[in-house]
Amino acid sequence: MTRRRPATAVPARYRIRSVTSGDLGVLVRHRERMFSDLDHWDVVDPKALREAARAYRPWLRRKMRARKLTGFIAESARGSVLGSALVVLRDQPPRPRWPRGELPYVMNVYTVPEARGRGVATGLLEEILQWSRARGFPRVVLNASDMGRGVYERLGFEGGTEMRLQLLPWTPETMARARSPRKKR
Repeated sequence: MTRRRPATAVPARYRIRSVTSGDLGVLVRHRERMFSDLDHWDVVDPKALREAARAYRPWLRRKMRARKLTGFIAESARGSVLGSALVVLRDQPPRPRWPRGELPYVMNVYTVPEARGRGVATGLLEEILQWSRARGFPRVVLNASDMGRGVYERLGFEGGTEMRLQLLPWTPETMARARSPRKKR
C-alpha cells in the first residue's frame, strides 16, 4: 500500500508492509524508544530497558511463529523505516456474542520523531484495522499514551471499562522482586 502525503521533511510517499522475522531488531528498538519517549513512566532506566529488550525479542519470535502476532512497518520510498505497529491476539474467555475468545490488541505503535504528525501512525493503524476486520474480529483494543490518544480518537477508538490498580511502585527494587523466582509455600 502506498500513501501520498503533502511535501514535508518526510518523504511524500511511503509504503506499509507486513513485519517479518527479519524486522525483530527494528521492533525491539522501536519498543525501547517508545518507552523512553513516554513521560509518565516512573522508572525508565537504561538497565531496565535492556533487560526488557532481551526478553522481548524471544517473546516476539514465539508469538510470530504461533501466528498470534503480526504487524506493519511504514517505509519511505528509499526503504528507511518511519514507524511500526503490532497487533497480538490476546486469549480471553469466550463470552456472549463472541465465543471465539481471542481479540486483537494493538501495541507498540511507534513513529520516528522526524516522521511524526505526517500520518504514518494513522496509516499503520488503518492497516491493523483492515487486517482485524478481514478476520472477523468485532473489536480491537489498545492502551493509549497521551502522545497517541488523538490519533486513536480520530480513528474512532473510545474509552472503555478497563480499570487498573497499581499494586507496587515501579522501582528498581520491586522490579527485581518481580523478576526473581517465587518461593513455594
